[in-house]
Amino acid sequence: MAEKLNDCVLKTINQCTVDIVWQYSIGKTEIVVTSGCTKKSISTNHVLNVAIGYEYRDELVAKKVLEYKCSTDECNSFDQIKRLINSLTVIHHLDEMTNMIKPQEPFQGAWSDRVSNTTTNKCNIIIPNDACRRCLLAKQIDEKTTQGCTPWLTETLDNSLSYTVMFNMTDRTRSNIWQVLYQAESCNSLSNADLIREKNAINFDFNKFFNNGQTDYHYQ
Repeated sequence: MAEKLNDCVLKTINQCTVDIVWQYSIGKTEIVVTSGCTKKSISTNHVLNVAIGYEYRDELVAKKVLEYKCSTDECNSFDQIKRLINSLTVIHHLDEMTNMIKPQEPFQGAWSDRVSNTTTNKCNIIIPNDACRRCLLAKQIDEKTTQGCTPWLTETLDNSLSYTVMFNMTDRTRSNIWQVLYQAESCNSLSNADLIREKNAINFDFNKFFNNGQTDYHYQ
């Protein structure tokens, strides 16, 4: 963890952000603080998004990403960043699941499940087998609902595996999202989302954060 932020200038603006990317494949960490004019809403005014994942581009690329949005004075200061990390616990074993996203060639569209339990109109499960290039699994669980979508994709994208938690800092709730994009038999089975959930955990201690957490770090 850096000792300070470099080249920062205070600006009067209506929203601040913090983006931290841990690029574990190359041993690099990047912290970026910015500001901007954004239409405020309950969902975007004060939120923390944390994601862990792998992409496969001839080799595995591992990342952890933290995105924080806030709208109070100096809420993206270095002290605030330390409080964020101190209140966050990430435990992951995605490395045990990387074989899941290594492509099996030639890919067969018939390998994909077709399930839609979501209100979005973007969950297309009627694409013909011969047009399918990748299968996608997306599952979201929040305080009140569980949604799942296993569509087929016609475009060629990098295979990936991710787990994201969106924390609403205003009402102290969370929404969990598991996503897998790859080419393999039974690749988008909803049971794969359960497997990701069993092996990984992202938690945020709201009480510690809002009560000025201590300086020990728990981000692994």
